[in-house]
Amino acid sequence: MPAPMPRAPSIVLALALAGACGGGDKASEPASIAKALSYESKERKAAEAAEARAREEAAKKKAEQEAKARALSEAIDQAAVLPEKMPKKLADACVQVAEAYEGFMRANRDAKTVSQWFDKKTHNIVRTRTICMKGTLEGAACLAHALAHAPDPLLDEGEDGVRRLKDACAAKFGVDAGKPPAAP
Repeated sequence: MPAPMPRAPSIVLALALAGACGGGDKASEPASIAKALSYESKERKAAEAAEARAREEAAKKKAEQEAKARALSEAIDQAAVLPEKMPKKLADACVQVAEAYEGFMRANRDAKTVSQWFDKKTHNIVRTRTICMKGTLEGAACLAHALAHAPDPLLDEGEDGVRRLKDACAAKFGVDAGKPPAAP
């Protein structure tokens, strides 16, 4: 089998054959070349326009995501405040945290997450109260309020949503509410 010919000689051969076979008059050659270049230019412009549209769409999508994240962050900040009626004792605040925690997890729309949480409900509540009792009254009151007034998108985040609310209360009240107690 003969080796394939390189492209450049194939084009030269095609042009030579076209000229030898009466491939048209010489005046139409520049018009053909101009037409080919025009077609190539239109393809390039179409590709550039498609690329520009894709960049615009990506920028718009990114801006929307950033706006949603900002709105959620603001909603978390508004939920992570002290309640109007502060509990008198840390133990009372921790009971409120446990109740709000359970309500928060019940409100999750993912049946699997809710089921997994309720399979270990007793452990989760005891652990929450234990951690809470090592904190401050303000931190516990803030967390109970935040869990009870959590922004809707956080409900689907389960434990991650709880963590974000804990972090917000910890940032506002200087309490490290999000970390479990250190092992003795």
